[in-house]
Parts: sequence; C-alpha cells; structure tokens
Amino acid sequence: MKKILLLTLLLSGCDISQAKEPSYVEKAVRAVDGDTILINPVWNPYPGLTWKIRILGIDTPEKGYLAKCEKEKILAKKATTFSQTKIKESNFNIRLSSVNHDKYGGRLDANVELENGMSLGDELIKHGFAKKYTGSGPKPN
Repeated sequence: MKKILLLTLLLSGCDISQAKEPSYVEKAVRAVDGDTILINPVWNPYPGLTWKIRILGIDTPEKGYLAKCEKEKILAKKATTFSQTKIKESNFNIRLSSVNHDKYGGRLDANVELENGMSLGDELIKHGFAKKYTGSGPKPN
C-alpha cells in the first residue's frame, strides 16, 4: 500500500518531503491502564465494538496479577487515573498516528495526541507515570 502511495505521489509530481503521515481523529472511551486506552472508532461499522490502543514509546507500571508487588499496583492505578483524567480533559477527542498492530496482535500501537495537541505518552513521562520504551528488549524496571 505504501509503495502504491509513493508511486502515485511520484507520478503526480508531488513533493514527497511534504507528505504527512495519516492520522485519525477518534473518540476515546476510557483508559484501560496507564499506557492503553479504549476507543470507539468513528468509522466503526459495528456499534459497540471498541479497540485497544497501546501508546507507542512508553511503558507504565503493570496492574492486577501482572504487577510484581503492591507498590507497582499503586503506581499503575495512579498512571491509569492520570491517563483517564487527560482523556476527560480532552473531551474524549484524540488523534492517532503511526498506527500499527502490536507485536501480540490484540491491540493497535499508536501515538496518542490529546485535543490540545499534547502527546499523552509525553505527558505520562513528564509527570513520572511512564518511562520510554522501544519494545526491543526487556521492559524497564
């Protein structure tokens, strides 16, 4: 698909350096945890069907049985609450970019931008709720 788009741009004489990556304005439903949100896609042909989106480039503490200790559970709850608050402040309007299936196939990975233009991932890192993560090795402690 990308090759067809590139070929079309070349043949049409467009300046490829100005081509932007597609982004999608969506409605968030809620934060599942600190680095995963649930959306109800605008183009959804099946009402009620939701998709999980994992925020690219970050990792937050695990909750529930995945947490290594009680402290991690507490930090996970704080990260989840922070993400949920930011989503509410954004009137549940978000923009997704760099969208791909995650390595496990059950969710989509994407950059998540809030209504005010701020990156949710960057905000989580800035406020100490997440660490940078590339997915190419063990998760950070």
